[in-house]
Amino acid sequence: TVAKVRPSLFFKIPRVGHIFWELSGGDMPPYFSTDPYEGDNHLRWLKDRDVVISTGTKSGTTWMLFCTHQIRIKGQDGPQPFVDLSYTTPWPEMMQHPDRYSAMQQMDMMLNVTLKDGSNLNDYWNNAAYPFRIFKSHFSPRRSQDDPNQSSYGVLPVRERPNVKYVAMVRNGLEVVRSWNSFVNKHRDELRNLWGGFPARVLEDNPEEVIQDWLPGGIQGRAWFEYVAGWWKVRHDPN
Repeated sequence: TVAKVRPSLFFKIPRVGHIFWELSGGDMPPYFSTDPYEGDNHLRWLKDRDVVISTGTKSGTTWMLFCTHQIRIKGQDGPQPFVDLSYTTPWPEMMQHPDRYSAMQQMDMMLNVTLKDGSNLNDYWNNAAYPFRIFKSHFSPRRSQDDPNQSSYGVLPVRERPNVKYVAMVRNGLEVVRSWNSFVNKHRDELRNLWGGFPARVLEDNPEEVIQDWLPGGIQGRAWFEYVAGWWKVRHDPN
């Protein structure tokens, strides 16, 4: 079946392909991949002293990334001119295409990408002049396999990598939903077409339906409740 052989084919179905993807067991959002943190994969690219900014969805991620980058360069000019946060603080779990490359292949490619101006992407995020590197995430810490509330996004090796720093941050749930509504409706159709209609446009005149999506069991339930529960358990960890 498609679900077992090549589930990404569901994204070819206009507007509703992401629904078939989810029903087949695919994680949502469909463009998130846990591969960079699964098993020992993190040992291939995550280093001691790195900082992972893993904030909740729509909870000030861009702001926190920029603040952390400014701390890293002490508010001065960095080794490279600032162009975009996606250059200086990359997002390992974000898939650029359903079929073209895996998340781990994307990580390898980041070391060798030449930008339009002839500079190397590697010099923006992996520069030896930085005291630490910064990565973006929306995931939560790893949980034990016998945890009945195990989240598929509970993959960050917080306790396995004590010399890596993690920054978690959450926002009032109602404000998150309000921000999400505006955010998804600004997505371009080119992105929706790539991912089987995800994210679907939000009808802001039906707030009860939107809230249901964010409650436990909803399509976005893990983005707030599971996120908070996962980080709460490690709130006293030194890193």
